[in-house]
Amino acid sequence: MDASCNTCGGPVIEISVAGVDAVLTMRSCSACESRTWRDAEGDPVAMDAVLAEMAVVGGRRRARHRA
Repeated sequence: MDASCNTCGGPVIEISVAGVDAVLTMRSCSACESRTWRDAEGDPVAMDAVLAEMAVVGGRRRARHRA
């Protein structure tokens, strides 16, 4: 992926997180503060899908700690 924002051309930071079914990458622009999520293939992921994926991951982590 490019190291610059698709919206303004500013610098971006990428953070990848492992979900249950996929690795998701968030790109955040330091200049215009736009944020986008993408899957491992580089396709856009909607925020509701990101939240659903992370809710499952969080639930599994809590369940493991209780045991």
